[in-house]
Amino acid sequence: MSGAADHPAASAAEATDEPELTAAERIVGAACGISVAASMIHASYIVPHFQEYFLFGLFFVVSAVFQLVWGMVVWNRRNDRTLLIAGAVVNLAIVVLWIVTRTVGLPIGPEPGQTEVAGLHDIIASIDEVAIALACGLALIPGARWKGGLTIPLWVVAIASALLAFPGPHSV
Repeated sequence: MSGAADHPAASAAEATDEPELTAAERIVGAACGISVAASMIHASYIVPHFQEYFLFGLFFVVSAVFQLVWGMVVWNRRNDRTLLIAGAVVNLAIVVLWIVTRTVGLPIGPEPGQTEVAGLHDIIASIDEVAIALACGLALIPGARWKGGLTIPLWVVAIASALLAFPGPHSV
């Protein structure tokens, strides 16, 4: 006679009252991790940007806080379409702004129109933001079981980004 005790995975699943996550919920969970990592990168650049120009510093505060809070809230509300759309739109807007600063420059600041050089951390943050938008978009598409295969690559992005956030400037 074979019971649940003979199947450790089955008994572990039965031990929790948590339902198994769908592929969409798993990739949104990874997007939450990526969002926290992007937040860490933005937070590490707050002080240098305040030193350069107040509004630049403020942008980094708002970006870091949004990404941290979004990641924490969505972790528990992975099926909230409004939050997924907001996460995709805001992160893509940050990427568009980054592209503008690297190609034509901003019309404000101490050096209007001056382009910025792309650095490792801002490239990583932009990759994070595109990955968040991609994950949110995929989660909003019904069905498509193949989405679950993206969970591990998305978590690799989250972990690598978080690890690379630590050597940021952190100047005071």
